[in-house]
Amino acid sequence: MVQIYNDSYRPICGDAHPGSLGAKFWDTWESARPAVGAIIENAQSGNGSYLENLRMFLERRGYIEEAFMTFSFSPISNEKGEIGGLFHPITETTDRMLHARRNGILRDHATRLNEAKTMEDIYRVASYDLEAYQLDMPYLAFYEWDEDVAKLKASYGIASEQLAGLDTAKLLSLGISPGLSTSLVVGHSAIEGTGQTLGPYPEIPLQAVAMPFFLPGQTRSLGFAIAAVSSRRALDEAYRSF
Repeated sequence: MVQIYNDSYRPICGDAHPGSLGAKFWDTWESARPAVGAIIENAQSGNGSYLENLRMFLERRGYIEEAFMTFSFSPISNEKGEIGGLFHPITETTDRMLHARRNGILRDHATRLNEAKTMEDIYRVASYDLEAYQLDMPYLAFYEWDEDVAKLKASYGIASEQLAGLDTAKLLSLGISPGLSTSLVVGHSAIEGTGQTLGPYPEIPLQAVAMPFFLPGQTRSLGFAIAAVSSRRALDEAYRSF
């Protein structure tokens, strides 16, 4: 089954284009087989299908990427009345689906934060729903500054012993200090040195983001959070805003 597509389909292919044009479908989309293999077989038997916001994992930019698609497969008959091909309109809905998922997390936690009375309450609320967080933040750790010494206050998705090597000297070498005023991207390996898989995917996260937080009216941060970046999503502007 050879694929031919128009310009609107090109972004779906990612880095596979232009080699994907005129190539065999499965040569390009082997990574999609778990999600669409049975659907295509059904269409090749003469049964059309339509799916909305189907979650799948595609290898199209050098890594396995979480994506969402709305699409259909409709059989096309040839001059002999046999199934000669498939018509496959598709729309990527990844941005919309991720936005809805992340906003849902923020909305739920904002409601819980209204009941927090102390910083300990805030840490507890932030680590309340592990499963909801892990797709977008495989782990999260909170630190407070005690003078110039960083002290781990809470974490989820990562054991405290995995953070044992992240002492104040190491943090300062990464640019994480009480004077940090904006988020800072660091390598995951600099945070967690054991090389263990963390989060819902088998791949080890490559990046983490350090985010300072402040008391009202203060320019020196009270502490910071370190959040891992999903191994199956790029750290784009929408992700950083979340």
